[in-house]
Amino acid sequence: MRQLVVLSGKGGTGKTSFTASLARLAPSVVVADADVDAPNLHLLLRAGRERPGGKEFAGGLSVELDAALCNGCSECARVCRFDAVTVCASREGLRPEFDDFACEGCGFCARVCPCGAITMRRRAAGSIHICDTEVGPLVHARLNVAEDNSGRLVSEVRRLAAEVARAEGRGLVLVDGPPGVGC
Repeated sequence: MRQLVVLSGKGGTGKTSFTASLARLAPSVVVADADVDAPNLHLLLRAGRERPGGKEFAGGLSVELDAALCNGCSECARVCRFDAVTVCASREGLRPEFDDFACEGCGFCARVCPCGAITMRRRAAGSIHICDTEVGPLVHARLNVAEDNSGRLVSEVRRLAAEVARAEGRGLVLVDGPPGVGC
């Protein structure tokens, strides 16, 4: 099995259009859309029925607080260098509130919590899909808004596309690369 990846140093150069054109010419192909921030190859290839095998993509870590264990000591807010923790008064006393957008998922708050009230959990950061198209299977993904780890998701799309190609005996994986050098 071979892989052909269409890349460019910047977005908006026509990679998706070119990839869709190549896919129509290639026999026995699996297509992968590695632009996980704004996938649109499925529109050009008229994606139809979604196949089983898609899955949620777990990205960074997020904070989970067990309020019953929290003693309101504010140690988590003191050590957070991202200012993602605010301690607020509630009926139960002082309780931390975590800003998911400011939190970097470092887990330092969980380490210093003397009560064990804070745990770090992987959060759903996107989803991966496998669809039938006019040219063959398409593996694509969408990263949720404000999520990072797009590189990990791109790798997972490429891995799953290769897996589909091997399982179906297809000789080519054609990848619409992510936009620009930063992705």
